Amino acid sequence: MLSKNRKRILASMLIVGSFFTTLLVGCGKEKEVETKPEAKGFQWEVKKDDKKMYLIGTMHPINTDYEYFSSNVNKIMEETDVLGVEVDLTQEEVLKANADGVYTGSATIEDELNDKQIENLKSICKESGIEYDKLKVLKPHMIVNNLQAVLYNRAELSMDTFDNMLIEKTKNDKKKVVQLESMEFQMKLLDKVNGINSLKQLLDEHKDGKFIESGKEVIDYSKGLMEGYAKGDAKVMEDAIKLQKENPESYKPMIKDRNDEMVKKIEGYFKEDETYTIAVGALHFFGDDGIVKLMENKGYTVTRME
Repeated sequence: MLSKNRKRILASMLIVGSFFTTLLVGCGKEKEVETKPEAKGFQWEVKKDDKKMYLIGTMHPINTDYEYFSSNVNKIMEETDVLGVEVDLTQEEVLKANADGVYTGSATIEDELNDKQIENLKSICKESGIEYDKLKVLKPHMIVNNLQAVLYNRAELSMDTFDNMLIEKTKNDKKKVVQLESMEFQMKLLDKVNGINSLKQLLDEHKDGKFIESGKEVIDYSKGLMEGYAKGDAKVMEDAIKLQKENPESYKPMIKDRNDEMVKKIEGYFKEDETYTIAVGALHFFGDDGIVKLMENKGYTVTRME
């Protein structure tokens, strides 16, 4: 059984919306199906003083077997003038993020690990089909993200995001996209939460040949979250938030603090003449610290669209 903190580390990519990590594992192939089942997801209408905006809970990563543009989402996008997302990365930013995540010169992750930890990292790479020599030049948060991706693949999740689909559609429709956060902020967050201490903990707890087996809880959790999203099951999201709250050292920076800052920006957007839609990870909308509750506490009427 995974420790709560180890499970938190391996599932953290589900909360941060930008995947600019150099991935050394395959992301799987999208299945060819004639008609994709619709992912219901979560959408809300926000009203106050005869004005309105929309909220869309997204998923990252996703199961590409689903159709994410439901009738509700399509209706919202038609009425949207400006789309607000966690981050809207340029190609230059992605390249910079990847470059910043690699050691320079002859330095490698081995300089920060003991012999047993290095041995365990090699063991995980062998089991997961990752080339160790390519992984060892990555910095800790990049390595952790690669280990997360191994388990997400087992959960049939692709490193695609619904966020990026919405961004692409908005830009194709010649509409504006704004970001609530930045690449630099999310990079620092990942480095803080999935840094060297997190990597060392994963390696210290590893049993040879048991990475996939020991990660079954994360695989099942990720699958369950995706299935809950597809069904529009709010209880699954509420339970996921309760799980995250059991690790306050990550819950506060990853969810609570970010929600508080997002709501400040959302309130500013609400005052604009244009109709805004805010699309961020679905987990940000649930729980007592969620965006929905925070908006309601500020006098907004927030109604889920069924």
